[in-house]
Amino acid sequence: MKGVSGIGTVLGAYLLAEIGDRPVERFGSGRSLAAYAGVAPVTWASGRTVRVAFRRASSRNLRSTLHTTAFSLVGHSPGAHAYYTMRRSAGDAHATALRKVGRKIVLCLYHCMATGLPYDDGAAFGYDPAADDAPSLPRQLPLDEEQIVLARGMLAVPGTTVTATARTFGVSTQTIYRHVLGRHRTR
Repeated sequence: MKGVSGIGTVLGAYLLAEIGDRPVERFGSGRSLAAYAGVAPVTWASGRTVRVAFRRASSRNLRSTLHTTAFSLVGHSPGAHAYYTMRRSAGDAHATALRKVGRKIVLCLYHCMATGLPYDDGAAFGYDPAADDAPSLPRQLPLDEEQIVLARGMLAVPGTTVTATARTFGVSTQTIYRHVLGRHRTR
């Protein structure tokens, strides 16, 4: 899965192990692969009642790997982040939005493996990276400059712990070590 931001060697190996290196021969279509992965919706209809849910009859390993992949891509891919944000603002729950991101990913990976074309985030999520309105990843520091100064002041007081400072600002102790003290925590 080289070239896909957010999918490293471990996730790529899991995906390749579950999908295989010849998905066209194994599944026949992207929709079949999505159903096998558990990211294709299942619709039940009876009279006036229509329910849509996720497919439980699927590969648990691939479904779990796609959930992790989608979560990772939301943080690394501008298109995945924009799509996830759009789905959440449309009222989808976190898991549902991730499942929908996973469906887009699995369909795109099937297409890439079937045609031999490299992964393109713009094609996967339907945007032009060169356009002015192309999605971008919001980058926020966990603490702003004022909070960092306050945290340093708190830590200068004898008896104040990193844990207490982290709780005050609602961040992890690792964030305090990294952003306030400028060092990685040693264990």
